[in-house]
Amino acid sequence: MNGRLPLLDAWDSEKLQDELRQRQFDRLVCSASREPVEAAALTWATKNGIPSLHLLDALYGFSWRSDLRAGMMAVIDDQACSDAAEEGLPQERLVVAGHPAWEAIAPMDDAPLGNWLFLDQPIATVRPDLGYTEQDAWGMMQDAARLQPQAFQRLVYAPHPARGPKAGLPEGSLSLAETMTLQQGLHQCGTIAGVYSGGMVEAFLGGRRVVSLLPGSGEVLCPLARRGLSPLYRSAAELADAAMVAMCDNRALRASLHGSLDRLDAIIRSLA
Repeated sequence: MNGRLPLLDAWDSEKLQDELRQRQFDRLVCSASREPVEAAALTWATKNGIPSLHLLDALYGFSWRSDLRAGMMAVIDDQACSDAAEEGLPQERLVVAGHPAWEAIAPMDDAPLGNWLFLDQPIATVRPDLGYTEQDAWGMMQDAARLQPQAFQRLVYAPHPARGPKAGLPEGSLSLAETMTLQQGLHQCGTIAGVYSGGMVEAFLGGRRVVSLLPGSGEVLCPLARRGLSPLYRSAAELADAAMVAMCDNRALRASLHGSLDRLDAIIRSLA
């Protein structure tokens, strides 16, 4: 690698095709967020015989995120590799790469466990089949604060970026609730809660106490809860008791990320 790879920011297919025709590529590395630009890039690579790598940089939703036009698909750890294969991805095209950004997450400074941060997700929009929404989870957390007010000294809501830059508290929120950005909340809150979010994994790796919410019954989306790395609560009464839960142990996940950048570099170099 010469350290001068271009970063393409063309967000429509026609402009992307123009960019690709003007440059010389022998490998394509592609994110996995289901954006049209990714599909267009992988289509171009397939037509032009360019080997490609799809980065599945999350611990869940592998079949939903993946695009089988990619020659190889990189997952974060061995458990993710097994889960991806169970979801139908071809085992022979899966490689374990770690996650360079997650490996770089440093331990966070201490923050009060009684400061609770809720990480919003647009569940009602992207997963209307679940039988619960982000508002159900936020309501459950507020109900827990009513039941155990001494354990909820602050109640902070971090709107999902999809809400826009001026998103506020959902209607009907408790008067003590306040909004912050994800990074502000991670800095000030010692307990992080949500249904599923990459921010929950970031908090976990940084040493925060992370709890997973599942209002009522339904599919468990949080990979930390699926792996038994964070406690899962299904009701406000259960969540109200979370003040007594010990800190989460992130050592195994942090160890699995060791050498991520070198591993990913080796995988990219091996594409042919």
